[in-house]
Amino acid sequence: MMKTRHFFVAILFLLLLPACQEAPSSLENSATSTHTNLYATTVANATRQASDADSRIQIEWVVGLGNDLTERQETRLNQLADRYNTFQNDVWVQLIVLPEDEALVHLKTAQMQDSFPDLIGPLRLDAANYFYGEWLDLRPLLPSAHLQTYSEHSLGLYEINGRLEGVPINLYPSFIFYNRKLFDKAGLAYPPQQYGEPYADGEPWDFNKVRELAILLTLDREGDPASAPDFNPQDVRQFGYINQWNEVTREGVVPFGAYSLINEAGQIELSEAWQEGIRWTYEAMWIDRIYPHQADQFSDLFSNANTFRSGHVAMAHAPQWFTCCMGETDFEWDIAVMPSYEGQVTSKLHSDGFRIFSESDEPIATAEFLHWLMTTGYQDLLFAYGGVPAQPERITFMVEELDDFYPYDVNWQVMLDSLDHADAPHHQAYIPNFEQVQLAEQLFWSLLETDPALQLDDEINSFENHLQHIIDSSDLD
Repeated sequence: MMKTRHFFVAILFLLLLPACQEAPSSLENSATSTHTNLYATTVANATRQASDADSRIQIEWVVGLGNDLTERQETRLNQLADRYNTFQNDVWVQLIVLPEDEALVHLKTAQMQDSFPDLIGPLRLDAANYFYGEWLDLRPLLPSAHLQTYSEHSLGLYEINGRLEGVPINLYPSFIFYNRKLFDKAGLAYPPQQYGEPYADGEPWDFNKVRELAILLTLDREGDPASAPDFNPQDVRQFGYINQWNEVTREGVVPFGAYSLINEAGQIELSEAWQEGIRWTYEAMWIDRIYPHQADQFSDLFSNANTFRSGHVAMAHAPQWFTCCMGETDFEWDIAVMPSYEGQVTSKLHSDGFRIFSESDEPIATAEFLHWLMTTGYQDLLFAYGGVPAQPERITFMVEELDDFYPYDVNWQVMLDSLDHADAPHHQAYIPNFEQVQLAEQLFWSLLETDPALQLDDEINSFENHLQHIIDSSDLD
C-alpha cells in the first residue's frame, strides 16, 4: 500500500522496516518487507520447469506494483502458482515478483513495447492509476455468481465508468488506534467505539474533542501537559495524536470529508473542509505541539517513524493495514471510531486487488486463473495480505485470526463499522497527470511537516495553483 515516494517518505520506510516485528500470516502487509535478498532469484523462478510449460497457454503474472512483498507473501504466491500449474494441464502461470520501483519500470517498458503481461496484483487502488485506461473489464469474464460474493463496499471501488476494472482481495478502513496505558495514566476516558456515540463527557466525538484530549495527553520531559504554562514544546516526550504514515495531502485530509480534487468544471478545487484539515494538522504540529513533526517522527524515541508503536503517542489515525507493524508491544491498544468534522464522519479506505491488462494475449485463461485465485486460493491470499475480506463470508475467519494475535479484547467491530463511513468520492481516484500530482502532494505534505514558519493560506493557494498547472499541462501532452 505504499506509493512511489519523494525522498522523505523513502527514508521513512528504510528506517521503519527494522522496527516492524513479524505479524502472523493473516496480518501481513506490504509495509513489512524485511529480507534484502528477497527478489534475487524471482525472474529465474518465473521460468522454472520450462519444459513442462512449453505446450501450455502462457500467463505472465507480475507482482510488486505499488507494494514490496514480505518473504512470506512471496512464498504464498509462489505456492499458489505452483498449485495451479499442477492442478490443470492447459495453462502455465509464470509468476514474476519485483521490488516496487522495478515493477513500475518493468511495466512501463512493456507498455512502450506493446508487450503487456496478463495479471497484475495484488496492488493498491492508487497504483492502478499508473496505467489508467489499460485495464480489462472483468464483468463479462468472471461468473456472475462469483461477483455476487463480494461486498458492495469492495466492488464499487473497482467500478470505473461502468466497467469492473479489477476485483478486490480485501479492504482496509481507517479508524483511531489508541494507547490504553496512556489514557489510563492521564485519567481520561477512552474514545467512543460506536459511531454516533459522544465522548464520555457527553460532548461530540469530533476533531475539536481530539485536539482537547491530545493537549492533555501531550507531555514534555518534565511530565507537563501541553496545557500547562511551563510546558516545553521543544522537548516533547509524548504526543497526543498523529495521522500515522501519511503519504500525500489527500490522504491526510480525508478525515475532514470525502471530496474530489477536481470540480465539475474540470478545475482543481481544494474543498473548504480539506483546507481546514491542512490548517488543523499544521497547527497541531507547530502551535499546539500535540502532533509530531517530521524530525520528531524520525527520532529513536518514536521508533524511527513507527510513532504509535513506540508507546509514546496516545492516538493515531491509520487504516487497518497498520496492524502489520504493531507486532508485540509493551502496552495494550484498542481502536475507536473516526471523529467527525462538522457532523460528517469519513473513514479512509484502502484495498488490494487484481487487474488484467486489456492487451493481455490470454484474457480468458487469465480470468479463469483469477477466478481460481479468488475461490480456491482465497484463503491463502488472506493469510498473506490480511485486511477485511472483500467476500463477507470470510470475515469471521479474519477476526478470529486477529483475536489470536492480539488477545486483549480489541474491539474489531469498530473496523467493520468503519466501512459504512468509507470516503466517496474516493481519495485515490484517478486524476490527469497522476504521477506529477502525487509527487506535488507528497512534497506539499512534507513541507507542512518540516517548516514551522509557513504563511499557510498563501501556501495552500500556491499548492492549488501548482496542481492546476499540472492538470493544464496534461491537456497539452
